[in-house]
Amino acid sequence: MELEKLHPRKSYKVGNRLEPFYTGGALAISSDGDVLACACGDEVKIVQLSNGSVLKTFPGDSEPITALAFTPNSRTLFTASRSLQTKKWDMESGELSRAFKSHEAPVADMAVDASGCLLATGSADRSARVWDVEKGHCTHSFKGHKGVVMKVLFHPDPRRLILFTGSDDAELRVWDLATRSPLATLDGHFSAVTGLAVSLCGQVLLSAGRDKVVNLWNLQTFKKAGTVPVFEAVEGLAVVPAGAGFPGVGTAALKSKVKGVPGVHFLTAGEGGSLKLWQSDTGRCIQEVSADDTRNTIEGVAAAGNALTFLQMLPSNKGVLSATADARVLVFDGSMSSDPDVLSVSKQLIGTNDDVIDMKFAGEDQSLIAVVSNSEQVRLHDADTMACTRSLLGHTDMVLCCDAVGSLLVTGSKDHTMRVWDSKDGTCLGWGEGHVAAVSAVALG
Repeated sequence: MELEKLHPRKSYKVGNRLEPFYTGGALAISSDGDVLACACGDEVKIVQLSNGSVLKTFPGDSEPITALAFTPNSRTLFTASRSLQTKKWDMESGELSRAFKSHEAPVADMAVDASGCLLATGSADRSARVWDVEKGHCTHSFKGHKGVVMKVLFHPDPRRLILFTGSDDAELRVWDLATRSPLATLDGHFSAVTGLAVSLCGQVLLSAGRDKVVNLWNLQTFKKAGTVPVFEAVEGLAVVPAGAGFPGVGTAALKSKVKGVPGVHFLTAGEGGSLKLWQSDTGRCIQEVSADDTRNTIEGVAAAGNALTFLQMLPSNKGVLSATADARVLVFDGSMSSDPDVLSVSKQLIGTNDDVIDMKFAGEDQSLIAVVSNSEQVRLHDADTMACTRSLLGHTDMVLCCDAVGSLLVTGSKDHTMRVWDSKDGTCLGWGEGHVAAVSAVALG
C-alpha cells in the first residue's frame, strides 16, 4: 500500500477500561456471586466480579458510603451514607426507589433477612432498627448497647425471628422480633465485635472481635460453648459449609461436639493480612494464606495496606471474597494453586489506582499493561480483562516511570533506584543504585 494512502485514525472506540470502583469500606455481593456493590467515595459502583468492569454507578450525596446490602434475589440494593440517608435502589433499572432517614447517626452495618422482607440497620446512635422492605416503615427499634452497633445479622432460618447485634461496647445482644424484646445479652468479648455468623445447622452463633478471639455460642441456651484464640484482631468472619470445596473441609458436617454444639469450620480475616481456616472443636488453624500471594516482595520489603477488612463466602463453591485496606478485592480458592489442597488467591481486582503516572504494554505478546501510580508498587494488568495479575514490590518510595521490551520491565523511583523485572513471573532480576535524586525516566534499548 502506498504511503500517501495511509491515514491515521482520528477517533477510537473504548475496548476496555481501568477505572476506580472501590475506595475501601462497604462491600456487598449478589446472591449468584457474579456482581459486587462497592463503596467508591460517595458513589456506589456495581462491578462484574469476573473482570472488574463497572456495570452501573449509583450517584451519591457528597457523603461517604458506610453500609450496603442486597436482598436475597439481588433485585434491590440498600445503601447508607454519612448523610444519614438510607436508599433503596432497583438493580435492573438503576433507579432510586426510596430514600429515608433511618437513624440519628450514620449506619455502620445493614442486613436483609432470608425472606427478603426485612432490613436491619445498626448505627452509631447505639440502636438497631428493623424495616419493612416493601412499605419502608420501621417495624422494630432496639436499644441497649452502650456503643456503636457495628454488626447486625438475622438468623438464616426465616422461621426463627431472631436478630443478632454486635457493638464496640464488646457485647452481643439477641432480639426476639416476634415479641419485640431482648432474648439474651452475651458477654464474652473484651473489645469491639466485628464479625457475626451462624452455622448451617442454625445451632451455633460465632462472634469475632478485635480482642483476637472467636467465641461460639449455643443458640438453645445462649451460653458460651467455646473460645478459639486467633491471635489477631479480626475484621471478617465466615462459616464454611461442608462440601464447599475448601481444602481440609470434608463433604459431611463435623460430628464432634463441644459443650453440646457441633463443630464448625470457619474463616477469619484481619490485621495480619492472612485468610485463616479454623476447626472449632480442636481450635486448630487448618490453613493460612496471605493476601500477598499476588505480590512479589524482595529484600524483606513489607507490603503496605495488606490488612484484610472484609470477608464473605461466595455461593456455589466459588470460593471466598475478601478486601484489603488498600482497596484490593480478592477471591481465594484452590483453583490457582499447584497443590489442590492449598488455598490461594485466584483473582485480584484493584479498586483504585490513584493518579496514573506512566504505563506500558509488557510481555512477549504485549498481553500485559504495567501501571505506575502514586505508589511504591507496579501493577501488571491483563490487557483483555483488565484484572490485576500481579503487584510488584521492591521500591521503597513512589515509582515514577517504567519501560518494557518483551518480557523485561524496568522501573524508576523516588527511592533513587531503578529495577529490572521479568513480567512473566514478576521476579526482580536486578536493581541499580547511584543516583542521588529521584529516577524520573528509564528506557530499554
